Amino acid sequence: MAGTLETTQTLEQLYTFDSVDEVRSFLSTNPFLVPLLYEAYSYIRRYFPDAQLLLEVIADTEVADWVTLFLHIISSQPEKALDKLHEFEQDYWLDNLDRSQNKLSFSVGYR
Repeated sequence: MAGTLETTQTLEQLYTFDSVDEVRSFLSTNPFLVPLLYEAYSYIRRYFPDAQLLLEVIADTEVADWVTLFLHIISSQPEKALDKLHEFEQDYWLDNLDRSQNKLSFSVGYR
């Protein structure tokens, strides 16, 4: 457990955790996401070099046991953000989607 905690604390240097305890707990339960988040970071930065990256655990109250980690990419360039997200998905994410076991999703927001 200590290794997982240290690893998630290191992730906090790359990503902002919406609720630290909730995100850490989710990553502890789904440790396969940790290396994927490290790897995805460099790809995300190619398309969104200055964006804030926010991790948030979201549960769907209408679907039993559906909980996922959302990576919100908060961009200062709304006119380009959706195109950049599409490029990221085509170049990286679609090839790695299965590794997430449907526990990681992406969204784009604006500041």
